Amino acid sequence: MEMSVCRLRKGEELVRLLEEQGQLLLGRVAVASHALRLAKSYSGPVGQTVELALRAMSTVLWEFYFDSKKRSRNVELDFYLATGFKLSLREHRLTNRNRKLKRIRSVEWNGCWYDITPHVKLPQKGVDFRVHYAPDWGRSLIVIGSCGPHLETSGTRLSR
Repeated sequence: MEMSVCRLRKGEELVRLLEEQGQLLLGRVAVASHALRLAKSYSGPVGQTVELALRAMSTVLWEFYFDSKKRSRNVELDFYLATGFKLSLREHRLTNRNRKLKRIRSVEWNGCWYDITPHVKLPQKGVDFRVHYAPDWGRSLIVIGSCGPHLETSGTRLSR
């Protein structure tokens, strides 16, 4: 697949990027409606980095989860070494203990609920941009549940 050059800037453009990538990557990545709603309200910068990260998720990350020949024992490290994007599979203990914060890391897609705690961290100017996802083991899909600014954590709640 050829990657288009992406010159997107605001929430509507982020939604379009997610929809386009979801169509291009059908069979490997699905985008939950929750992610589209959050993306629509996003007002920060969006550029080619987001498209590159989504592409890396549909290829490298997908293979680390679902390709038996390329399965990874350390997804965080291997994804970083392969793509340059940092990835976290967990949140801190205080965030996990807070019901409200756990709830915002749950999304519904196609009749199933997913824990979207795992996230890819993107370097964006002045914004902690994240793509939260969940692997769907039954369908061999990566379900994107949130795409945009950092979700609230115990740390962000304390610093406000």
